[in-house]
Amino acid sequence: MKVLKFGGSSVANSKNIDKVLNIVANSSAEQNVVVVVSALGKTTNALIKGARLAADKKQEYLEVLKDLENHHFKVVNELISVKNQSAINSRIKQLFNHL
Repeated sequence: MKVLKFGGSSVANSKNIDKVLNIVANSSAEQNVVVVVSALGKTTNALIKGARLAADKKQEYLEVLKDLENHHFKVVNELISVKNQSAINSRIKQLFNHL
């Protein structure tokens, strides 16, 4: 068994995620794999920035969250077939609303 771990820049955008998918497909053809991925690139830093702004009662945190949400929607729209986007985008919206 092989463990494949991909950091933030490896999954920063749809182009990089496509590369990850190819690596996983090629590796899994040879043996069983476990895949571990980080948050999309720069997401963790943005969440920390947003949390600090919110803690300081600065409304700019809403813009940080909106930018993150839009980035996730963009990646889904670029990688997922149209017929499957609705459920995924709905879940993303639900999670960001909770956040």
